[in-house]
Amino acid sequence: MNCTHRGYRVIPFSKIIFQVVRMKQRTLFSGIRMEQSTPFPARFSFANLSGAFRISTMLKFLLILTALVTLAASSSSAQFFTVSGMVTDENDTPLPEANVALFTQADTLLLRGAPANQEGAFTLRRVPEGSYNLIVSYLGYQSAMIPVDVRDRDITGLQIRIQQQPVEMDGLEITARPEPVQVRGDTTVFTAAAFPVRSDAVAEDLLRRMPGFTVEDGRLRAQGEEVQQVLVDGREFFGEDPSVALRNLPADIIRQIEVFDQASEQAQFTGFDDGETIRTVNIITRSGIRDGQFGRVNTSIGTDERYLGGGNINYFSGDRRISILGLANNINQVNFTSDYLTGVAQASQTSSMRGSGGGRGSGSGAGRTGDWSRPDNTSNFLLGEQQGINTVQSFGINYVDRWSDSWRVTGSYFFNRTANTNDRMLERQFLEDEAAGERYLEESYSDTENYNHRFNARIEHNIDQYRSVIIRPRLNLGLNESTRDLSGLTTGMPPAGTTSIPIHQNETRYLFESDQFRYDFNNSILYRRRFDTRGRTFSVNLFTQADSQAGDQFQLGESRYFGDDWTIEAPSDPIRTITDDQFVDITTWNRSINANIQYTEPLTERSQVFVGYAPSVDFSKSDRGVFRLDGDTDRYDIPDLRLTSQYDNREIAHRPTVGYRLRGDGFHFNTSLAWQHTSVDGEQTFPLATETSRSFSSLLPRAMLRYRVSETTDLRFMYHTRTRTPSVIQLQDVIDVSDPLLWTGGNPDLSQQYIHRIIMRYRSIQPEKMTSLLGYLTASYTQDYIGNRTILADRDMEMANGLVLERGGRLILPDQTGNAWDLRSFLNYSMPVNFIRSNLNLNTGVRYRETPSIINDRRNISHQTDLDAGVNINSTISPEVDFTLAYTAGYRFVRNSIREDLDDDYYTGRASARFTVLPWQWLILESDLNLLHYEGLSDDFNRSITFWNASVGYRFLSNHAAQLRLTVTDILGQNSSINRTVTDFYIQDTRSQVLTRYVMLTFSYNFRSFQEGR
Repeated sequence: MNCTHRGYRVIPFSKIIFQVVRMKQRTLFSGIRMEQSTPFPARFSFANLSGAFRISTMLKFLLILTALVTLAASSSSAQFFTVSGMVTDENDTPLPEANVALFTQADTLLLRGAPANQEGAFTLRRVPEGSYNLIVSYLGYQSAMIPVDVRDRDITGLQIRIQQQPVEMDGLEITARPEPVQVRGDTTVFTAAAFPVRSDAVAEDLLRRMPGFTVEDGRLRAQGEEVQQVLVDGREFFGEDPSVALRNLPADIIRQIEVFDQASEQAQFTGFDDGETIRTVNIITRSGIRDGQFGRVNTSIGTDERYLGGGNINYFSGDRRISILGLANNINQVNFTSDYLTGVAQASQTSSMRGSGGGRGSGSGAGRTGDWSRPDNTSNFLLGEQQGINTVQSFGINYVDRWSDSWRVTGSYFFNRTANTNDRMLERQFLEDEAAGERYLEESYSDTENYNHRFNARIEHNIDQYRSVIIRPRLNLGLNESTRDLSGLTTGMPPAGTTSIPIHQNETRYLFESDQFRYDFNNSILYRRRFDTRGRTFSVNLFTQADSQAGDQFQLGESRYFGDDWTIEAPSDPIRTITDDQFVDITTWNRSINANIQYTEPLTERSQVFVGYAPSVDFSKSDRGVFRLDGDTDRYDIPDLRLTSQYDNREIAHRPTVGYRLRGDGFHFNTSLAWQHTSVDGEQTFPLATETSRSFSSLLPRAMLRYRVSETTDLRFMYHTRTRTPSVIQLQDVIDVSDPLLWTGGNPDLSQQYIHRIIMRYRSIQPEKMTSLLGYLTASYTQDYIGNRTILADRDMEMANGLVLERGGRLILPDQTGNAWDLRSFLNYSMPVNFIRSNLNLNTGVRYRETPSIINDRRNISHQTDLDAGVNINSTISPEVDFTLAYTAGYRFVRNSIREDLDDDYYTGRASARFTVLPWQWLILESDLNLLHYEGLSDDFNRSITFWNASVGYRFLSNHAAQLRLTVTDILGQNSSINRTVTDFYIQDTRSQVLTRYVMLTFSYNFRSFQEGR
């Protein structure tokens, strides 16, 4: 090996440890003004909160601090340099995609890294002054380490020659094959070339073949943990949504897959791990595709007027990358996917497996329209799982660019329209002693239309080698219009000694119409400052948010109540009929600003202290106006003062923190202690003027230990505490009677909750065996838990405000019901099964929850235990043969301290098989089979379901770019959606409308064009 730059030395590839730093997205905005009309004579803005509150001194301080940080961010010029050169073999042949990395000499931290292009040339930009080691490696060649000093100028023209390192045996030369799996510090790296897939495969198909990866219900898991973010070359792709990149990027443009836990950007900078990491996959593309265009279009037409059309186009030009996605269909495919059969299967199977959840839920009441819920406000590009039949139109665009050496920008915009119709049937069994034998049956039809706009961006500016600013704005807009028609029946046990047939207690029939608009605008500004002294840092993260929801709801209904003499043989007339005709105007909004100021100072080479201060101010308001119909004017302009309320809430918090960090050989420990003081002031201005003022002081300890047992095995322990204050809706003392049988209200006397959490995790990855083992245990303990206080009316009850809760009705109020536990354990093991050339994933988990509630002044403790297990086999036979076999089982035990006769056990199981076979390169056969089984539900809901899809496709044109496919969905016509919900006082089974058998013909075309020679 030769090199024109003196001072290099050869090092074995096994000794190179790549330490990768990633960034976690945060959202937030600075400064927005909003004026919102309400039914009351008031106008609100961030600057003037109706005179209810004056901006505090701390708020002024935060605004001044924002201005100072912004001024500091623009006050200096960049001082960065470039290191560039060429990597060749001993014959001066370029080595394309050779790995080039720049490490600091002082602490061997990775500063910059990039692959060489197809000509062997590399460029490392934005390198500050300093002394570095430049490490060059290439598969099958010796690695080189070259000292490089960057002083006041660029380092260019480096000519690095490395020598091939073959292994000879009896005259045979064995050249190295791609190393499938590597462990580089906290990052696991998979080489794409070691896992061949068919030519039209996408990234998700590639990951299915890699050990430790599974796709369950459309969610990607790595070593058993759900992947929450997918990056492309270290940059965000359509925000934080994992599936857009996985289902739209072709597999053959991928060079490597990296898997790691990404910490927050401020935690990465200071080195103090706050434990708030997210499981991240980074897709590293081949350098040859970084200049070109590629994408896919498809269109489908089917029976029953079913249709689907969509596509994506990606334009890559160096650092600039633009991606555009589009989708339109009426087959429940609400998310983007390039594989039609996969998309349909996931849309249908997810609905079918709703019963596997079994978790606690608030549950809607008899007449409480679920359509009034807020529109989806997640940051993800994908829409949430939806019941019923959906017609969807979606569009998205993503932009990534480097404007200069000091400016990097990422942004995306997404629009979606969803029209949903749903027929639903539910059965509810109540837990109270007073309601023994009582059941509620409901049938409803809903029609909903949603419009959503989402925008997010990340702007990074490196002012110089010491300072940088990261700005993250995000805007979500949502409009929802819905109608719902429902009929409900409550039955009860007859008096002793009479007929055994349940009697009718009441009947309801309601019509709801609602319109609402919501926006959420937030932004964060993170300023980071390094100093010459290693380990000394200063950072400020400013976060501002403004969100609002405004809308109205019209409801018209009738409730009929029967006496105890009602029988099915001689049904009696209702003893009372109540008609409800009301118009509700609701406005809620929130304005908040907070900061997180951190300073770190080194004590020794391995230890560091931390001082922080986090102030915050939060203003929130909730207005609820209820109006009755005026028969003379035929307008809803008579206010119902019993149900109308205005409530303002102000929360101010201070949190100073001190911490200590110690790093040693194989371990990393940090701990901190915070003191938090929170003051909460509430003011009700209507119908009665009342004020409440409360303050809380808490010590919040935190500790984290990460111990590296070996280069491939680590153990992590974390303990942290936090508080949670009640929301303005929980504090507002007003009763919502939208559901005549299930009223809800607020409680202004609520205090904050205090939460302890412990996490223990063990992870071991053996690259040479391609096995992985993950185990973790979490325990959460909540003091002063805010649960439900339920009042069951065994007779007509008059409230303090004059409202009458009819016999059989319920009133639910939030209250401090005691302490709650939540324990969870999980174990995942992955290994290759060589005799069938597949990967085997085994997992099992146990979760135990203990939740207190109060029912008619009696304390109930709900004990719920969930047992889950699963097995998954993914093939790696060849690109022409691909299959997945899986089985998951869940068993739920629910025990209540009252009404033990209603203790609940139920089981859900799912067996699935997915096959793709190419007998010839022009013919593709696919089938997706799911067997679902429910046991322990209500009699009408216990059933087994077989859901089977199949397709045959013909591939043609050059490189099989085009495909014509015929697909049959739900061949046996058994698709169904079943869900069980367990709450404090009832168990509910629900069946919703689903798509059944249909046939579709699909044409798809893949296109790609890259620069000549790339």
